[in-house]
Amino acid sequence: MRIDAVIVGARCAGAATALLLARAGARVLLVDRGVYGSDTMSTHALMRGAILQLHRWGVLPTIVAAGTPPVHSTTFSYSEQDITVPIEPRFGVNALYAPRRRASRSSL
Repeated sequence: MRIDAVIVGARCAGAATALLLARAGARVLLVDRGVYGSDTMSTHALMRGAILQLHRWGVLPTIVAAGTPPVHSTTFSYSEQDITVPIEPRFGVNALYAPRRRASRSSL
């Protein structure tokens, strides 16, 4: 079997790279030390630019359908106060998301 690219690491950057290469016709081998379908703890939330990319790639509807809750505001905690900032709708994005690994892999 011929392989055009080997991607090591199937998290955000590796999965996105493999997706784009495969959609362009490359034969891609994606290697990750985690067991297929396993979840991983992460505290990341995707910012507006990442949500726009997920929408362009056709992946965002699956993330939303998987029950990923929308993030409509974020709170910054400082030593003496908390400041909550609303996520204002812009560029067609009205919420941010922090998808679990198992929710985002199903329709790629």
